[in-house]
Amino acid sequence: MSKVDSRPVQQMLIVVAVIFGATIAAAFAFGKWAVVVPLVLIPAWRFSRSLDVAGQIAQLGWSGRRFKDYWVYEEKQGKDKPSLSFKLRRAADDRYVLHVPDAAEWRRTMPLWAVERRPEIVARIASAWAPEDLVWPPGEAPPAVDE
Repeated sequence: MSKVDSRPVQQMLIVVAVIFGATIAAAFAFGKWAVVVPLVLIPAWRFSRSLDVAGQIAQLGWSGRRFKDYWVYEEKQGKDKPSLSFKLRRAADDRYVLHVPDAAEWRRTMPLWAVERRPEIVARIASAWAPEDLVWPPGEAPPAVDE
């Protein structure tokens, strides 16, 4: 899981810089054909994100990613891929933070398949996020993450 995913502007600037650099290099090497570089790299970058999710689900049995202003957690259960979405909040310095629901809110808002699995799912989410980008309920400590 990419912990950069909670910093969308930073991620976009890195991708734009790489594509710009590749375009400049191609312009020196191939001349006017350099225009093909962004036409190929931009769709390839977008497509690679969906492959990353599919690969994580195949390898780990679950995946998490940012989609607009939500964090989407999904897992494989046989042929099904149930998912949960968590509303993200913008922090002042171009980053998203995820507020972990407390136990009562979790029971009230989650689908039946996830109600009794809060510790497992929250630990997975915590492993995919930078600790400073998670806000825990009062009195609750983050789970220990095995690296």
